[in-house]
Parts: sequence; structure tokens; C-alpha cells
Amino acid sequence: METYITNLHGVANDNQEAQNIVTNIACNDLNYREFGIYRYNWDGEPDDILDNRIDGIIASLAKDDTVIMQFPASNNQRWDNRFIDHLNAYQANIIILIQDLPSQRGRQDKQLLQEEIQLFNRADAVIAPSQQMLDFLIQNGLTITNTTTLELFDFPAQINSNRKPAFQQTVNYWGPNPHQDDFRKWSSQEVNLQIFAKPSDWGAHQNVTFTNHFVGQELADNLHNAGGFGLLWETHPAWQRDYTYNPTLALSVYLSAGLPVIVPANLSCVELIKANHLGVVVNSFAEIPKIVQKMSDDDYTSLLNAVDQYAVLIRNGWLTKRALIRTVFNLFA
Repeated sequence: METYITNLHGVANDNQEAQNIVTNIACNDLNYREFGIYRYNWDGEPDDILDNRIDGIIASLAKDDTVIMQFPASNNQRWDNRFIDHLNAYQANIIILIQDLPSQRGRQDKQLLQEEIQLFNRADAVIAPSQQMLDFLIQNGLTITNTTTLELFDFPAQINSNRKPAFQQTVNYWGPNPHQDDFRKWSSQEVNLQIFAKPSDWGAHQNVTFTNHFVGQELADNLHNAGGFGLLWETHPAWQRDYTYNPTLALSVYLSAGLPVIVPANLSCVELIKANHLGVVVNSFAEIPKIVQKMSDDDYTSLLNAVDQYAVLIRNGWLTKRALIRTVFNLFA
């Protein structure tokens, strides 16, 4: 019996990067095999062409194999359900690993949420990024009983733990909203805000600097060298809401790079951050530079040591492996 995992291509965004990371861990460490899915837009695609396309993706599938479908596949609901139809024809064991919910991006789409949950209910098991998302789905109709959570995403990287990040008066941001309003209002004279994105058109702005939007190992290296803190913060209400259900890849990027984090109080894994001494929790944007200024060398070193210990899990894919192994085991135990 083989175990397969879908992997998104053709998008070049955070969703694809997160899925590529999960697939690399599953294939390299757990001997899964990849079903590559290319994202395309063809709402009127004829059934026979769609069926042929899916048959090509799953050509190596055999009866009773197991398939982890990473969601969203970034095509459309018709494509997703057709894909499940083809897996059912082989009597495959189906696990859906949820990265995030398109229905909760921007304006909340109740109809799309119900379509997503109907899709999830066709699986044999579901892996959610957080307990909060899992509870939300159950409240809205999820009936699957074989469920587990990731808690945090993994971000494999090679970091020299003997060379710690420096205690800089710097806050680093890498994420989907680098030009948000709060960043434009940054007014601290002592603390630098460094944004990992292409420069904005703000003009000269004291103590706000832009650098390139690095990815992968290069991103981890640059954050490690920057020192200071990694920041999770979003002005837009939709992204603020997303933090409630999703720990976001950026959090794992910072921790993998060895940086303590500054996170909002509504973050799904805020208790994990507190319990493992991985950073500080804030309720407002104005608190951020004050916290950095007040922190002592000893306090920062204490955070660094705690982060370095926990980051071993994130750098080596253990959170992903734990969730996949636990879920597959529960299919047959």
C-alpha cells in the first residue's frame, strides 16, 4: 500500500510554499509519493478533459492506497470534488490537510464555507492548522471524527545554533501585507522596522527599511543575521481574523531562523508561544517598540535559548510528521 500527497505548483505564493514544504517532508522522511497539481483557471472545462487531467495526476494510484490532499488546491470546488470522485473510484483512504480556508479570506463567504465543509466531510480524516479552526469547522457542520492539528507549520532550514542572533533594536516583518497602514505610521526613533519586501512608494521614512522578499534557506539566513525580533501583525480585519484560525507560515519562518517573536493576542497558538517562552504577546501596535526598548540583554538571551530549543522541531519537520503519522495510524488502528 502506497501513501501519496498532493503538491501545488504554478502559484508562487505562501500557500504553494507551505504545501511544497509539507510534501518535501512527507516524501523525504516518510517515503510518501507526490501527486503534483498545477493550478489553472478554466471554469468551463469539459468533464472529459477534466477527468483525463485528474487521471494523469493519479495514474500510479492503486486500490486501498492512502492520499493526503492538501487544501486549497487553488483550482475550484468543482475540481476538488471531481478529484475526490476519482480517489473514491480506487477506494482510496482520503486525508485532507487544510492550510487555510478561502472562504475566510477578505469578506466571509458563508456559501463557500459550506461547500468547503461538504468537501471535508467526504474525507476519512482531516488535519487542521489549529484547534480553533477545527472547532470552527465542527460548529459549522464538519462531521469527521478522525481529526488532528498541526499547531505550527514547519520551515526546514540549516541554522548554526552556536551563533545566536544579535540583540538588535530591530523588528522584522515577512508576510502578505508589507505596506499596511500601521507600518506607514511607524514613529519610533530608537527601534528599526525592517520589512522583507520590495520597497514601497512611501518616500523617505525614518527607521523603516525594506529588503528583498527572500524565500527558503536564504530567508532564514537573512533573518538570523538581522537579529532582533520577528513580527506578526496585520491591520486588515480579514488577516486579523485569519490569525485566530491559522498560525501562519511567517511565524515558523521566524522561529526556524532563531528569532524570538512578537505576536498579537488573538493568534491561534498564543498559549504555545507563552508556554514555551518563544516571544512576547501584544494587544496594540503601540506596545511593540516600547517592549523592544525595555527588554534587557538577559531577557533576550533567555528567549533566544528557548526559541533555539523549540526550533529543532520546526527545522526538522517534526510537527508535520507528527500530524501525518498520527492521522494515518488512526485510519487503521
